[in-house]
Amino acid sequence: APAHSPFGQTVAGAGIVEAKTENISIGTHVPGVVVERSVEVGQKVEAGDLLFRIDDRQYQADLIVKSAQLAAAESKLHRLRSMPRPEEIPPSEAKVARLRAEFAATRDLLDRTEKLFASRSIGEEELVQRRQKASAAQEALSQAIAEDQLLKKGAWEEDIRVATSEVEQARSLVEQAKIEIARLEVRSPIAGEVLQVNVRPGEYVGTPPGQALVVLGNMQALRVRIDIDESDIADYHAGMPARAFMR
Repeated sequence: APAHSPFGQTVAGAGIVEAKTENISIGTHVPGVVVERSVEVGQKVEAGDLLFRIDDRQYQADLIVKSAQLAAAESKLHRLRSMPRPEEIPPSEAKVARLRAEFAATRDLLDRTEKLFASRSIGEEELVQRRQKASAAQEALSQAIAEDQLLKKGAWEEDIRVATSEVEQARSLVEQAKIEIARLEVRSPIAGEVLQVNVRPGEYVGTPPGQALVVLGNMQALRVRIDIDESDIADYHAGMPARAFMR
């Protein structure tokens, strides 16, 4: 028999029984092919449980590339901070010592040449040549000393700053790739029960508004939601007794 109201006068409306949390329609952030579904209708889930997962092979490959770029940037920064290499210092010091000895020898030869020129034992042309060789030896020694000091100071501070920025940028790209992969795993936002499952492995899912791939709700507490016709609104008063009949 159809439902019969025990009241003489009523304000009636059609309604549905739903979870107190309302039905939560779960979609996806990223379109793609579903490779895994972890829930069935009626299954209890906790907040954070995996509902389904979208194919992430392209994103995993991108993560590998960005991780390699981060490793390269970190290696470059480590190399700059480790400068100078210990094995580079002895050759540099040996070069300075050799050029210092050569300069001393050319200077001594120039002093003797100047004495010989003073006694008119040699010509002016030879004196000029000795002076040029001594000047060249002095310049070579000065250059070697400057290069040795520059080597021992290590990498330029500005180069280290640039390399540090490159590492931070590469690390940010890696974190971004990890976030993109995490978005492919659709997880439950609440603890509740799976009410509907409208997705299967192998299906392509998009991101259109209102597409419910999984519907969740907390069924421990239920409520009845009634739609009353607008012509009966004047007869409705909050707190009035009500009774629901199952269709």
